[in-house]
Amino acid sequence: MFNIFKKKQEKPNIAIIVAAGSGTRMNMKENKAFVELAGIPVIAHSLIAMQKSTQIDEIIVVTKEENILLAGDIAKEFGIDKLKKIVPGGQRRQDSVYIAIKEAENANIIAIHDAARPCISIEDIDVVVKLADKRGAVTLAMNVSDTLKRVQDGVIVEEIDRHDIWAMQTPQAFRNDIIMRAHENAAEKDIQATDDAYLVQQLGIPVYIESGSRDNIKITEAEDLVIAEGILGGRENV
Repeated sequence: MFNIFKKKQEKPNIAIIVAAGSGTRMNMKENKAFVELAGIPVIAHSLIAMQKSTQIDEIIVVTKEENILLAGDIAKEFGIDKLKKIVPGGQRRQDSVYIAIKEAENANIIAIHDAARPCISIEDIDVVVKLADKRGAVTLAMNVSDTLKRVQDGVIVEEIDRHDIWAMQTPQAFRNDIIMRAHENAAEKDIQATDDAYLVQQLGIPVYIESGSRDNIKITEAEDLVIAEGILGGRENV
């Protein structure tokens, strides 16, 4: 007997983990996504979080060609069965993301996350993906709490009102059609950006802010590894 009431298969929510950077600012020769943090590679922390997220169905990793096999081995070691593809990145982060987006053409929501943010929480992943499903484009961010000043030639020239200033984080989550159009538009018009939210804004589409966590730091300098280890260690001790 045919089940005419069978639910139609929904499109998957896909996480893209961007791990095509380098350790230049950390004075490292190797990709910072693969250095050790709290006993495991930096990228493993993001892979595990995405694996545990109830809102992520599949994972795509974009990394340097020479790190593809290593990324696959790490995924196997930690049982990341949501990982569907590992693709080689481009020259810039923006290029790498575009390459990965084209591999996620069947997605519903695409959540783009930097592997260099290993302290992302499962709760924040779930929230930003759910909101993107409703609003189309959402990013985690933190309201800036420091006093800000504009400086020229080593001299303060202007006070900046921090009330409306937010520091962007990842994941940034978008409906598939929105983020694809944003990257196609950027490629056509040679628009360059360091985050995907900016590219979406260029289409005139609003990007909504969801307050993230101060724990969701980016590994940029060597001392950030020490800070991140403290954050992760604190969670284990709760």
